[in-house]
Amino acid sequence: MDLETHVGLTSNDEGEQAAVDLWMNLLLIAALFVIILLTQIGVPDISQDRFDALKASFESLDAEHAALATAHADAQQELSELGEAYATEKNEHIGARLDRDRARAEAVRHQREASAWRGHASELQRRLQAESIDLVIAVDISQTMADELAINMDTLLCIARSLPTVTTLRIGVVAFREDLEAFPLTQIHPASVDGGQSLRSLERFLITLKAEDGLADVDRALRTATAMLSASDDGVRRQCVVILGDTGPFEMRGSKPHRIDPGEPEAAERLIHHVRNWAAGDRRRVVACYSEDSSASTTQDRDARQKHAASRRFFSSLAGR
Repeated sequence: MDLETHVGLTSNDEGEQAAVDLWMNLLLIAALFVIILLTQIGVPDISQDRFDALKASFESLDAEHAALATAHADAQQELSELGEAYATEKNEHIGARLDRDRARAEAVRHQREASAWRGHASELQRRLQAESIDLVIAVDISQTMADELAINMDTLLCIARSLPTVTTLRIGVVAFREDLEAFPLTQIHPASVDGGQSLRSLERFLITLKAEDGLADVDRALRTATAMLSASDDGVRRQCVVILGDTGPFEMRGSKPHRIDPGEPEAAERLIHHVRNWAAGDRRRVVACYSEDSSASTTQDRDARQKHAASRRFFSSLAGR
């Protein structure tokens, strides 16, 4: 009895356990089926959506960054162009201002020289009024005197027009570079006497004078001028030599144009001695007008500075100072 009962209970327990196992297997199969089904039809993936949204945001930021970079590059280019335009305009403005300053300085210099010449002319007129005079002007027509040539010629014509109205005037001209061009000592009459013919002959000669490259042989020019006056000296008339130039006797034939050669200082002293001997007495005078280049005294060229200083001393010595 007991044995049968035990066996029966055992059989029942095994049946229940088998049923439970069966249901568990069915549940597992159902769960697998649901999982497979869900995998096939797909489910919303929240993390993927967020990734896509972030990716889109980054792409938008990249596009904005590229647009900003392009705008920055355009701005840099425009700034560079503006800088170049400003620099060009500034340089042009500075150049124009320098040109104006140079032109103004040249105008002032010419005005001063013209004023000085008017002063010389007035002084000559006061001293020589009512006296007969022979006047020979030695004028440098080398290239360094190009700016002064027109002023010198105008001043000479002014003298030729005015002095004959108050005195008997004879004028000669010695224009010099390496070679000489001479206008012989000629009486200039007032226009009321000869209709201006004698004055026009002087004008025609002066018009032909041109400033050109070449040495300026002051020694030869002064000796020619003094000889011209000595040949016409009657012992009564007043005589005057006027020398206009920017260099002493340091540019004779064979000289170096930018320095003083050996022997030239002695030649300058001999010329000064010759002119002073010629001008001894009361009837003869020498007027020396030195056209000074303001840059010559400050140049870095030692030879040029020496030549400038020696030329200045030469003209002062001729003038008796």
